Amino acid sequence: MDNDQRILPLINIVFLLLIFFMLAGKLIADGPFEVTLPVSKQAANQDIAENIVLIGKDGQIALNNVIMDETTFKVALAAAAGNGKNIGAHFRVRADSQLDATALIIILEWMRDAGISKIHLVTLNDPP
Repeated sequence: MDNDQRILPLINIVFLLLIFFMLAGKLIADGPFEVTLPVSKQAANQDIAENIVLIGKDGQIALNNVIMDETTFKVALAAAAGNGKNIGAHFRVRADSQLDATALIIILEWMRDAGISKIHLVTLNDPP
């Protein structure tokens, strides 16, 4: 048996372990509270956002895994957006599906007022 044939089973095992850990591993860090995403019929946009806004079903807000009240959140938004000067700032909003739509609109208006123009609303993909 030459060297290539002896190493082939080892390579197969390594690839199987790699696939197992890729499927079993967690790719997204959990936030400070649980958010159940709404379901969407459209394909998801996979752009990576620099800032993540979590909104719980009770209206609790977190920016980049830090829980904040309304005033702190508005100040942090302005700082993250650079008062409208940071054109490339992307924000991903993960709002709970149980959240009242008017509460979500108010928070999105705060983001607009801070000068944020690139907002991605995260939803779950509904398989066809």
